[in-house]
Amino acid sequence: MQFMQLPVDIILSITHFLSYVELASLVRTNKGLAQLLIPYLYNPILQSSRAPKNPYYGLPWPSWIQCINEWHSPLLLDYFKETPVSNLAYTGVLETALIHLVAQQNNIELIDILLNRGLSLEHRDVFGQTPLHYALDNNKEQMVNHLLDAGANVMALKGYALLLAAESCSPAVVERIVEKMNALEARFKPFEFTGAPTDGTVQLIKNLAINAAEVRRSREIVSLLIRYGADPDHAAESPASIEGFRKYQLRMVRGASNSHV
Repeated sequence: MQFMQLPVDIILSITHFLSYVELASLVRTNKGLAQLLIPYLYNPILQSSRAPKNPYYGLPWPSWIQCINEWHSPLLLDYFKETPVSNLAYTGVLETALIHLVAQQNNIELIDILLNRGLSLEHRDVFGQTPLHYALDNNKEQMVNHLLDAGANVMALKGYALLLAAESCSPAVVERIVEKMNALEARFKPFEFTGAPTDGTVQLIKNLAINAAEVRRSREIVSLLIRYGADPDHAAESPASIEGFRKYQLRMVRGASNSHV
């Protein structure tokens, strides 16, 4: 008797004795099996809150994360469209969520499904980083532009997105982010004549981004930032100012998070 001719309850009982790798191999053999077993393959992964040192059904961490950019098959995408939202609320080490990992791995189709299912574009890990930061930090420019189109907040973490962009992305991405920042900063301009204090966050991060571009030796990005109002004299400062901002900002957010646990 062929495996597919067995009663469904027998097939599902057998799968309980299979490793993740064996189950994944079985899914690839038959479309009907794939439709039946994909939830049993992915639910345990997405629902797991175990530490990274433990294996996920035979597939060690973080191997399954590295496969996210390959999750494009219609059957698998249908699973993410139909599975309970609670299955999509995976939270790993340092409160990294599934939507962070999908942004990091540049899976545009899946990020759209997660957003349509109600996952937040501004979901933050323990350090306050959003999916946009994960995409920028991994130089996934297609994802960065997609998230910006969807309305990602460039000012999260005091504009950290611009620093990440200046460190590793193209001038086009840097320019797009700084334009969005300037548009937000413009809200404070009408009050400058009053002498009231205005938010200097955008200016600060532009200046730090010049430092990042200098470390990278990208004169094009340095010139771009100066054109958008960054202080050229700031480029002479030590790169330590970048690390100072990063460590202070991320530690401050993490400390605030821990204090509320």
